[in-house]
Amino acid sequence: MVKAAAFPGPAWAVDGLIIDFNDCADGQAFDADVCIIGSGAAGLTLANELDGHACSILMLEGGGQGHEADSHSLFDATVLGPPHGGIHGGRARVFGGTTTLWQGQALRLDAQDLESRAWVPHSGWPISALDLEPFYARAEQQLLLGLDLTYERLCSLGGVTPAAFDSTRVTVSCSRWMSQPNFATQHGSAVARSRQLTVLLHANATEILLHEGGATVDAVTFASLSGRKGLARAKVFVLCAGGIENPRLLLASGQGRPAGIGNAYDLVGRYYHDTLYAEFGSLGVINRRRLNDLFQLFYRDGIKHGPKVVPSVDHTTAAGTLKAQAEVVFVGDPDSPAAAASQLVNAVLRRPKPVRATVPHPLRRLLRSPVETARLAYRVYVKHRVGTPANGAVALGGQCEMPPRPESRVTIGRDRDRIGVPRAELHWSLGDLERATLADLHNVVASELSRLRLAARPVDLPASSWPEQVADGYHHMGTTRMSDSERSGVVDRNCRVHGVSNLFVGGSSVFPTGGRSSPTLTIVALCIRLADHLKASALRHV
Repeated sequence: MVKAAAFPGPAWAVDGLIIDFNDCADGQAFDADVCIIGSGAAGLTLANELDGHACSILMLEGGGQGHEADSHSLFDATVLGPPHGGIHGGRARVFGGTTTLWQGQALRLDAQDLESRAWVPHSGWPISALDLEPFYARAEQQLLLGLDLTYERLCSLGGVTPAAFDSTRVTVSCSRWMSQPNFATQHGSAVARSRQLTVLLHANATEILLHEGGATVDAVTFASLSGRKGLARAKVFVLCAGGIENPRLLLASGQGRPAGIGNAYDLVGRYYHDTLYAEFGSLGVINRRRLNDLFQLFYRDGIKHGPKVVPSVDHTTAAGTLKAQAEVVFVGDPDSPAAAASQLVNAVLRRPKPVRATVPHPLRRLLRSPVETARLAYRVYVKHRVGTPANGAVALGGQCEMPPRPESRVTIGRDRDRIGVPRAELHWSLGDLERATLADLHNVVASELSRLRLAARPVDLPASSWPEQVADGYHHMGTTRMSDSERSGVVDRNCRVHGVSNLFVGGSSVFPTGGRSSPTLTIVALCIRLADHLKASALRHV
């Protein structure tokens, strides 16, 4: 068995800086109290929470500080199943990880999301919504999301009377968007100031090395595309590389263990799930002004709030469907004053060099329609609502969770990437429960809009269009799922890999189920919780 101590090269004591491994000697070893693999939402949240505690932190990031095609190519994977855009388009090997692509939408899981549901096999978390509540509050503060205003409160502030939806069927809630979703930008100054955190760029983790007996991790090997190899030794290791890369590294490690690490019951990589998106088609608008008031975005204190129509818990339970939400989408005309205003603002804020060439055309469009321009300005600056064209298409879209199926999984194949790690293979499928959920969502929301004389229902989509009518949501979840038993999960309720005392996992790969929207807020909450656990246990006497 390979021993970390046998690795050649001098030890480097971690002491707060960002360095490029390509500038280091081949064979360099790094020592720290905590080694974090990955610099996305999970990794940077964990590092930020541990900063200030008396421990040294080493963060391994496979990419650089900007997007690089060569680094991204290490993600190349095979998809066995329906098309999956997120396997390549939804990942980023760069400092900041996938948050460099993320739009910043944040939404909590609700209580039912964490409970076992008889009609959703393999559902249920070992922790409850009450367990997560204080960490959600801290996560929302960290993400600068402002007050969690209810839809009713937002309507009141905007002088809008909420629609009289049948609350036994649907409710309306709002998600929020971060004003700065890129964690590399948000945490950049803290990283630069830290005297405890070293970020090592172009350091691609290649294998987790276990101590003899397999109960602890000694080290992690890593490599750059330039051919340099290195070693990270630590007291605690945390995988924060995402829902595809976390299981990939576990399966590729173990020094001769054919099943990899944490995989005594063949669970690593299984139960992959995502968020599904569907377009239900155009609505026949009956009351455009009322639709605008009810469903266009609200802006309060610089935070964007997006209304979502959500089937009630009672309806979901009675119908035996998954968690889902619908959104009324206002389709903009690219030649409209609203589009011109958006283009003008973006041109000014981004200040590209050819700004003089890009600004006059949108200005002409604004001046061509002064009444519409004034209406948009009033709506944005006085009513604090998004401005969209007074006419144009209105559509209905929906999204839902996937059930955690053991046959949907990430495995590794025979092909290897340029640094020698077996490439990932994603086996996934769509089933009847998702189809029934989206059909039910379409029916219940469209019928409520019709009952309230807001819009006529869109045309039902033919069954033959399934699954072509849906797309994955770029949310990779479930592949190292959380469970109190190693017979039903990979990590315990504290995100520690079963059977390995000092190996933990951060990120959405630990989610037993994923809910109806973006997982990032829950990722941040869980990593804050993990940091508290580490400070009280494994790092208590550091």
